[in-house]
Amino acid sequence: MRPVRVDDLDVLEARFQHAFGSATYDGLDVIGYGEITSVVAWPGPDGPIAAKRLPAFRAGEGVDAYLTLLADYLEGLRGAGIDVVPTRAERLVLDGGDVAVYLLQPMIDESLLGHRYLRNAPTSDAAALLEKVFDAVESAIGSGVGLDAQISNWALVGDSVVYFDVTTPLLRDESGCDRLDTGIFLASLPWPLRGVVRRFMVQGIIDEYFDIRTTILNLLAQFYKERLTELIPLALERANTRLERPFTADEVRSYYAKDARLWEFLQRLRRVDRWWHLHVLHRAYSFLLPGRVER
Repeated sequence: MRPVRVDDLDVLEARFQHAFGSATYDGLDVIGYGEITSVVAWPGPDGPIAAKRLPAFRAGEGVDAYLTLLADYLEGLRGAGIDVVPTRAERLVLDGGDVAVYLLQPMIDESLLGHRYLRNAPTSDAAALLEKVFDAVESAIGSGVGLDAQISNWALVGDSVVYFDVTTPLLRDESGCDRLDTGIFLASLPWPLRGVVRRFMVQGIIDEYFDIRTTILNLLAQFYKERLTELIPLALERANTRLERPFTADEVRSYYAKDARLWEFLQRLRRVDRWWHLHVLHRAYSFLLPGRVER
């Protein structure tokens, strides 16, 4: 896969701005909803691309630090032996001086995405993919690079497993402090919650991405969301050969139930916050929200 570019980023941004002000997504082909940002398909001069728009940087503050961190993160992943989808970051100055950052990647065939591939793969091929992902988790975290390793963040391209969710660069400095401005985790939350979440939740979430056991636990738990429950015994068997403290099926189920309740609660709050912005404050709501998510 080769790096991609967009020559009409201003047109794409105008589509986003319309969506933010109307909560209708006409003109945007949304192909994925994340907790922080959404992914849309967009035609590029060299073929279709996947474009992720980050929350706007107020007056451009912090954008240079983020782009430097992103470059270091991509280098860190590759240094750990992980294949990463080519990622180009483009910035666009908005009216008023805020800066929108887009992460652009070549489009990957849906059938090659990890969760889609596993739905139809023979058991031996599914096991091979899981082993490659587990190897990548151990390599990245063993190198000090954090990773959100849920299976939908990987794709099988040829014989290689490639990683593409690089929106939140998870790196720490030499003293062990997180380099990521955690505000990126909080921007989509109603503002009264941000202080509470920052104080009591964000650090715990980030810490999990630097721990092999909890990273794999989160990966396995998401099999419930992706309707891959029939593969959990196989995944448990393969994962537990690598861990000093093995998982149980009950632990995976309990972890997912807790995670699903939390994110469903936050999504409800975000929908209320969008209504408040649009109908009471008469302001745009600068995030795309999915409909009801079956968890």
